[in-house]
Amino acid sequence: MTNFGFTGLSQTDTTRGPSDIIWRKPEVSVLLDPSYGVSFFDDFTCFSNVIAEAALSGVYASEQSTWTSYEDTGGTPATIATEHTGVLQLLTDATDNDELSLQRGSAVDNHCLISDTAGDEFLMAWEARINVSSITNATLGWFAGLAEEGSAATGFLGDAGAITDMADKDYLGFSVLEADGDALKVIVNLSGGTDTLVLTHGTAIVADTYYKLGMVFRPGNGTKTVTFYLDGKDLGTYIDDSTTSPGVGSTNFPDGQEMSTIFGIRNASAAAQNMEIDWVRFAQSHSSI
Repeated sequence: MTNFGFTGLSQTDTTRGPSDIIWRKPEVSVLLDPSYGVSFFDDFTCFSNVIAEAALSGVYASEQSTWTSYEDTGGTPATIATEHTGVLQLLTDATDNDELSLQRGSAVDNHCLISDTAGDEFLMAWEARINVSSITNATLGWFAGLAEEGSAATGFLGDAGAITDMADKDYLGFSVLEADGDALKVIVNLSGGTDTLVLTHGTAIVADTYYKLGMVFRPGNGTKTVTFYLDGKDLGTYIDDSTTSPGVGSTNFPDGQEMSTIFGIRNASAAAQNMEIDWVRFAQSHSSI
């Protein structure tokens, strides 16, 4: 029988829904009330192409959002018809280096500001439930998280195994680099800075298995300013508020930058690959904390 109840704050949470450790904490849960925050939960129970793909870019509408794509030839973002709870699939064709990315809003939209500047310190929470088709080395690279507007474009995911092959964009999120397909990483960058590794999860991920990836930005929280979660468990490595990279005050963190949710995959061999996104949830406070 499915457990629909509270899973507790110290347990691994592999249930389908958002993780209790993030969303049941009072300071975050209150943000789901529009009096206190801006938020969305996109479950992808519907997803339609509203502006046909042209010049490798298209626009889609879901139940909560519009999304802008970058689609190499043969790439397709679409819901899976047999998934009644709503699952969006990003599917490439079988061409080496083909990529497909999908970002919320238009190429100039954003829905998140991460900042520790006085007056702009907004609590933020983000989580998504995803799986990927392959964890074999040299088959697939991917990213799930936040990036500056307009990042759904060619080359967002680099064609090699180093973090520095990512596009020079503001971003913060979870990634697997194609050279090490089962190593989940958290990476961060400020455009013009150095792409930086925050952590590598010590346990190999598994193909075709759902994971819940989450992060919470708590400005003013010292050594734990940004916390990262996997399946409802604190990953134990944080971004602090220091000027030492990748600290919020460093030249490699996108402090004061506006970003939006993005998912992206890139083939590392001549084989079709996919990412399946069950849902994504976001919330941010209206006022500084």
